[in-house]
Amino acid sequence: MEVLPHWDGKHTVSVAEDEGNEAQMTVEPCVANATRRAALLAQHGLCSRIDLGLDASGLHIVSLYWES
Repeated sequence: MEVLPHWDGKHTVSVAEDEGNEAQMTVEPCVANATRRAALLAQHGLCSRIDLGLDASGLHIVSLYWES
């Protein structure tokens, strides 16, 4: 997951699966801070896994879980 440094929590984030599939996803406001933290941890190799909970469209993140 890639979150730009100036991300405002409203625009899309770039998400790539292990299989190489990529998508631009919107984020539920209640998980915007968790999304930002998980992306930062992953960027520095401090996060081994990020699981996204998506709505029915598959393009809107409604929950997030990460492991370090």
